[in-house]
Amino acid sequence: MPIPMVDLPKIHAPYQGALDEAVLSVVHGGGYIGGPVVEAFEKQAASFLDAPIIGVGNGTDALQIALMSLGIQPGDEVIVPAFTYAASAEVIALLGAV
Repeated sequence: MPIPMVDLPKIHAPYQGALDEAVLSVVHGGGYIGGPVVEAFEKQAASFLDAPIIGVGNGTDALQIALMSLGIQPGDEVIVPAFTYAASAEVIALLGAV
């Protein structure tokens, strides 16, 4: 018997109209990277968090930017947990670190 982890339809129900409108706006606008929707998100998030932010497309990009911001260079040692997502180690190799 499947065990539901998250009832997304129930969670989304109060916001479904706004979610549909937002997704269609991006799809019809053709701006998946950057553009006014991403800029508006970044501005709102930065204001809410009271910190500068960069919107990224996925967690791998976020990890890579985080390591780059720390100045990780080829040959640097970066330690990750033994039980982790592949991207955690992937970005280390991508930057030439070990």
